[in-house]
Amino acid sequence: MDKHFEQIVSKGYKIDTALMPIGAYLPESVMKQSHMNPEEALKGASILGAKEMIPYHYGTFNLSDEPIGEPHSWITRLAKKSEIDVVIVDAGEILCK
Repeated sequence: MDKHFEQIVSKGYKIDTALMPIGAYLPESVMKQSHMNPEEALKGASILGAKEMIPYHYGTFNLSDEPIGEPHSWITRLAKKSEIDVVIVDAGEILCK
C-alpha cells in the first residue's frame, strides 16, 4: 500500500467518512497501481482514522478478472469484524443521512 493515506493524516485532516473504491483489482499485476481490494480499502480507511467507510466502484460492470459479486461479499465479511462502520450501498440504492 502506498503512503498517501499517511500523508493525508500528517496534514491534520480529520476524516469522518471515507469513500473507498474496492473494485477492478485483478489481475493484481496490472491493477495494483490504480485499484484497491476490499481489505486494502478498509486498511486505508483505518489509517485515515475514519469512523465510517462507504465502499464503491464495484458490482456494476465486469471490468476485471475478479467475479462481479466478489468485492461485495468480501467487504460484507470484513465489515462484520471491523471497528469501522462499513456502510454498504447497493447499486441504485439511495443513502440519506
